[in-house]
Amino acid sequence: MGKKSNQVGARIAALRKERGLTQEQLAERLHVTRQTVSSWETANSYPDVEMLAALAQALEVSVEQLIYGEAQRQAAPEELPRWMRVGCYLFALVMVCGIVWNTFGAGMVPTGLFFCLLGTLYYGILVIRDELRRR
Repeated sequence: MGKKSNQVGARIAALRKERGLTQEQLAERLHVTRQTVSSWETANSYPDVEMLAALAQALEVSVEQLIYGEAQRQAAPEELPRWMRVGCYLFALVMVCGIVWNTFGAGMVPTGLFFCLLGTLYYGILVIRDELRRR
């Protein structure tokens, strides 16, 4: 547990100080002694699972954040860099034009482009809607 428990102890101390709490005040909230809090912060002991939940609640963070630090956000497809999304779209557009050209001839390419434009508008509306929901 060495390094991980030391990091958890350091996070407990940092979060406690950010909240303006003394070891005594945190100990009172958790119904433990000040020495217990000090022991966690110096990595001489480690809080059990139930106490981690209580600590997280007292410090107003998630248990995951208490153990691992700032939660790493999972990269969602819409979080790809804009240049990559545009590049993928342009590649798909060229592929659609090629397929339409080979299948139906040159006269159908404008129709294929029209449907690609409609798809782009629909996707844009969905992205804007999701952005507004996040705010």
